[in-house]
Amino acid sequence: MPPINASVNELSTVKQILKISKEATKETGQQLTFVTFDLTVAKKAYALVWQQAESYKHVFIHLGVFHTMMSHLGALGKLMKGSGLEEVLVESGLCASGSLDRVFAGKQYSRVMRFHTHVLKALERLLFASFLQNTSSRGILKELLSSAKEL
Repeated sequence: MPPINASVNELSTVKQILKISKEATKETGQQLTFVTFDLTVAKKAYALVWQQAESYKHVFIHLGVFHTMMSHLGALGKLMKGSGLEEVLVESGLCASGSLDRVFAGKQYSRVMRFHTHVLKALERLLFASFLQNTSSRGILKELLSSAKEL
């Protein structure tokens, strides 16, 4: 795609991007045009595609990976809200109580990822400890665990 010397947040720029993308689709002999934007630009592109549905009937707008990930983290936070993990997060010092709502909404990416990583590690340890207690091959598993710790 050739460079466009204009702000991507302007509707005329979004139209130009869609036009160039449709032309590229024709040149390659494809029928469908797939365009990926970040959230702000995607909103404008969606509005344009919906308003001129006939002109853009073969154009599909996708959100970028970052915004999709943020949406999924927000959904996961909504599921975990009220589970007691808020208290764990504050008591462990991973997050201040004033930031909890934004963390559980998935809005603070680095904090959310750090929190989920710590929770995952803790739950894996609890699950493995439970497995060790309930298995008949404790000796072999403890030996494997101790050799893994040495690595």
